[in-house]
Amino acid sequence: MTKQDTSSASRRALLAGSAGVAAAAAAVSAVSAAPRHKTAHATTASQGSYVTTKDGVQIYYKDWGSGQPIVFSHGWPLSADDWDTQMMFFLNHGYRVVAHDRRGHGRSSQVGDGHDMDHYADDLAAVVQHLDLHDAVHVGHSTGGGEVVHYLARHGESRAAKAAKRRASKRLREKLLIASAACARNCSSFQSRGATPITSPCSGSRPSISRL
Repeated sequence: MTKQDTSSASRRALLAGSAGVAAAAAAVSAVSAAPRHKTAHATTASQGSYVTTKDGVQIYYKDWGSGQPIVFSHGWPLSADDWDTQMMFFLNHGYRVVAHDRRGHGRSSQVGDGHDMDHYADDLAAVVQHLDLHDAVHVGHSTGGGEVVHYLARHGESRAAKAAKRRASKRLREKLLIASAACARNCSSFQSRGATPITSPCSGSRPSISRL
């Protein structure tokens, strides 16, 4: 191959690569623009939204859309980004979707203390109260499942409609039973799909916890 042929091939490769990058950029721009067009919350979330807890920890959260809220709690050692696919799905079906980075994870304060269910539940409550969420559906994966159950047991059900947990550890499943029993004594009713419901004798509609 001559020097001229080599030069022509290099130019063709450069042009082809540039076209590919431009196409990819256009696709990303189109996807990125969609949620911003759909909801006023997306711009704030993309810039980074935080709530400060009572013990001074900054918790990062995403808050997109409007409608009934669905609140996602991630597993260890992930972040709110782990839920992006599910959040986009429910956003496009008319729900308001919220997810936060647990303390010590992602963009939240990288603290070395407070890594227990009491603090995790309190941090979730801080986000829920800050956004004034009501009739919320809580979804938790792994550690997030324990966080959701502990939140309901510790802070009550007045702002919650339903809850679901996915792949909680054995220790967290034990905590679920303990927390459910405690809530039952306070006139609550919980049900884990495929297991015996734990119900109280109190009347009224209460949230249920489902195992996915």
